[in-house]
Amino acid sequence: MADYTRRRIIGLAGALGALAATRPVHALSIQDAPPHLQALRQSACGGPDDDHVALLAEVDEMLEKEAGRRLTPEEKRLILSELSLTCPTCGCAVAGLF
Repeated sequence: MADYTRRRIIGLAGALGALAATRPVHALSIQDAPPHLQALRQSACGGPDDDHVALLAEVDEMLEKEAGRRLTPEEKRLILSELSLTCPTCGCAVAGLF
């Protein structure tokens, strides 16, 4: 009799576990940031007139030093899009800034 009860409990626990596994998990959900946080993120670099200017100058110098000549903006965009460089502050694509 004790074996039957133990088997039944194990079977019920397995069935409950299977039912619990079929429910959607809500431990992690992706949501859009509230407007005030979006504005804060967008202003993190201060736009192309602030921190991006220094970043662009550094990248420009690096590219021209590596190429050994002056590059056109189109060449810079092509190289940077292949490298997928992003701004460390706001995450925008550096290629789009040239």
